[in-house]
Amino acid sequence: MVRRPLGAARSARSEHIHVDSNTSPLPRGGASREAATTLYEIACSIAYPTESAHLSIRVSGQHTYRNAPTREIPFTRHEAGATTYVELLEREQLEVRIVEHGGAYAKAVYYAYGQALTEQHVRRITSTLQRIDAPSDTDRNGNAD
Repeated sequence: MVRRPLGAARSARSEHIHVDSNTSPLPRGGASREAATTLYEIACSIAYPTESAHLSIRVSGQHTYRNAPTREIPFTRHEAGATTYVELLEREQLEVRIVEHGGAYAKAVYYAYGQALTEQHVRRITSTLQRIDAPSDTDRNGNAD
């Protein structure tokens, strides 16, 4: 008998999110430390059953003075799922949600803080995060500046 972890997907196809991220300083007026923030550049590849599920990708602020409304992120569909590019600011979160026609759902939430993108919550999804160093951090031989 094969046992699945609680909340594991029951279908033969599994949902998977692969996230590549890169961070860079983003000056915000003035030279004070509080005036600067970080830009998180994120490329997402999402594999899900496109014929039987709906995909939603959103960005929202969390615990921040920026109480901007949640924004939907456009994505490009393909046969195996979807891809997208997202820019986050410090303390924003990225939510990827896959809702099947029967109402079951899978989701992953990522949080941008301290020049790192971290996985905050995952449900019924396999998720991989990969940090990509900025080109200016390494020279042609792979040595750090």
